[in-house]
Amino acid sequence: MILRRLYELAEREGMLADPAFERMPVAFTIVVDRKGKLLSIEDNRREVEIPAKSAKGRPKKVLNRGIPLAVPRPHGNTANKGFACLFCDTLERVLPVTTEAKSA
Repeated sequence: MILRRLYELAEREGMLADPAFERMPVAFTIVVDRKGKLLSIEDNRREVEIPAKSAKGRPKKVLNRGIPLAVPRPHGNTANKGFACLFCDTLERVLPVTTEAKSA
């Protein structure tokens, strides 16, 4: 009986969640095969309708921020320029993307 109540308390207070992960909206998913070859980039954003502020106005259609997924919590110094949130960050920090300088 006591064990069941402790479990219910832990569940209600969110103590059972993995502390290394947090739920965040993810806009894009990069799909790679076992060898690391890029297969596709999937857009997880969906169009949502925002109601108009006035009765005469039309509702706006905008893209949401993405689907909520469990992503690793950032660790280290976020003020550091090279800091990356493991597997869930801007494309430049997750993939080795380089841009070539245009020749004049």
